[in-house]
Amino acid sequence: MRMSWLVLLVGLASVLTLKQAKAQQEVLDSLINLALKNNPSVSAAAYMRQSTASNTRGAGALPDPALSIGVMNLPANSLSLDETPMSGISIGLMQKFPWPGKLGARTELSKAHLLESEAGEQIVRNQTVREVTDAYLDYSYWSQSLPIINEYLDLLEGTRDIVEVRYANGKVPAQDLLRAGSKVSRTRVRLLRVEQNRYSSLLNLRRIAGDTTISKELPAYLSEPEFEPADSATIETNPLLAREASVVKQSETRRRMARLEYWPDITLGVDYGIRRDIPGDPVHGADFLTFKASFNLPLWFFAKQRHQVRSAEEMILASEQKQRAVRDLLTTRFNDAVSNLSVTLESLDTYDKSLIPEASAAMEAAEIAYEVGRIDFNALLSAQSDAFELKLERLDLLRQFHKTRAALAELSGNAFER
Repeated sequence: MRMSWLVLLVGLASVLTLKQAKAQQEVLDSLINLALKNNPSVSAAAYMRQSTASNTRGAGALPDPALSIGVMNLPANSLSLDETPMSGISIGLMQKFPWPGKLGARTELSKAHLLESEAGEQIVRNQTVREVTDAYLDYSYWSQSLPIINEYLDLLEGTRDIVEVRYANGKVPAQDLLRAGSKVSRTRVRLLRVEQNRYSSLLNLRRIAGDTTISKELPAYLSEPEFEPADSATIETNPLLAREASVVKQSETRRRMARLEYWPDITLGVDYGIRRDIPGDPVHGADFLTFKASFNLPLWFFAKQRHQVRSAEEMILASEQKQRAVRDLLTTRFNDAVSNLSVTLESLDTYDKSLIPEASAAMEAAEIAYEVGRIDFNALLSAQSDAFELKLERLDLLRQFHKTRAALAELSGNAFER
């Protein structure tokens, strides 16, 4: 029969834990959706990505053609168009054609920029999700600290009343009475500080979510841990790595572009000459067409292109080392978060199974011992303080557990996937 009751209690606790976790996630999801919609940093990152996408569409286009209008072969002494058959008005059109491969390289570079911008937007979104989560967890921690401190304050006031009675009967010194009053006053000040911290965390949450109307009575949850981190979590989907990979790609494309600068661009043009019919003109004022082709000559490669190629190659090495540094940093943070999560779970278990029950029992024993004069007042206050500080410490461990989970989600690149 006793085993049946234990199974029932465990089942009820599991149901309550799941309900609390679901309620916490629902509140968090609503706040995260607000932030992803209203946070100016998220909006700025989205506009930056859209701007880069617009640039990408025209990156591989030909340079603009050049239109020229002028007069030709005017006599210097009269500047007249009707004195010689060679005089006339010239209208020209020229188009530059980069060496094959240059336009394609520009397109590739622009696409790499777009990948960097897309990764940057995802980084900002993931950071915002974590910031919202951290701010809400802080708000929940301070909110749930209030009843614990109020309970402690009630206990201290009751203890002070007992000390007043015992002091009136001459059983305790005035020092105990003063100490009791001081402890009550300090706890009230602590309560005020906690209320201020709660309000500050709410203001921070409003700022990140971009909504100043979030209620002061926002439900506060710090659900119990219901599962261990998934072994499938990995940093490979972190957008920071995608961004660094795009930077490496940009460096490689710039090297290709620098090498292509050894080859000339081609400019083709046509001029249309409008003339007048002048006596003696064998073609009677017929208009002229002039076709032109020009090449730039990369003769100074030893002073320009060679150094451009070398610069691009060094940039590749730099971007690869930066990529490695980012990967090492993410790996370290990921492993630290996984380890921290495991230690926090073990610590919570220790608080539940030994620290808090033992402290509560010690407080009850101290109260009884104080009543019969077996311990002094300082020992009683110490036992009461230990019991309630451990409750706050456990609550902080819960906050750290959920913050570490949020950091782990950000590191794996899946900060908000429902």
